[in-house]
Amino acid sequence: MNTEKLQELVQLRRAIRIRPKYATDQAIHGFPLVVSEQFILIHEINDFHLDGYTVIPLRNLYAVRSGKAERMIERVFTGEGAFDKITVPEEVRLDSFRDLFRSIQKLGKLVIVDSVEVDGETMEEDSFIGKIVGMSPRSVAILNFNGAGEWETEPTVVSYKQIKWVTFDNEYVNTFAKYLP
Repeated sequence: MNTEKLQELVQLRRAIRIRPKYATDQAIHGFPLVVSEQFILIHEINDFHLDGYTVIPLRNLYAVRSGKAERMIERVFTGEGAFDKITVPEEVRLDSFRDLFRSIQKLGKLVIVDSVEVDGETMEEDSFIGKIVGMSPRSVAILNFNGAGEWETEPTVVSYKQIKWVTFDNEYVNTFAKYLP
């Protein structure tokens, strides 16, 4: 899908369903908020509930739908009085991965970075959750925590080329963060 069509969906405040290039069996539902040359920022929806923000590189979009099912989501959000809660996060920059991570770090938010590495016919996916502790022109360093709420001792470096999407300010991360040491 071209950026002009995505921009139109942003202007119309339309709900969308995104199928990513990798993991095409997954779908991300939400309201597109900003489209840049490289990224789309959406306010994600889970079970008619706004649940944080996801930034997806445009190169990772497989398909975008905004049809009858998404009109129903819009009717529900309007009827439930939740449409006004759809907001663009302050000061999140989408000029580059480095600017994106810098702005999320400045907001003091933890992130989930989903990555994929494709080598021929082999695809390896991973997910990193924690705080941004550094970035370079080609990668980001994430200090992860595990399911027991323990911080790792060394950060994980993720190449921007491997990032499927970045999620922040969602209920899972925000709730977990309250109980981390």
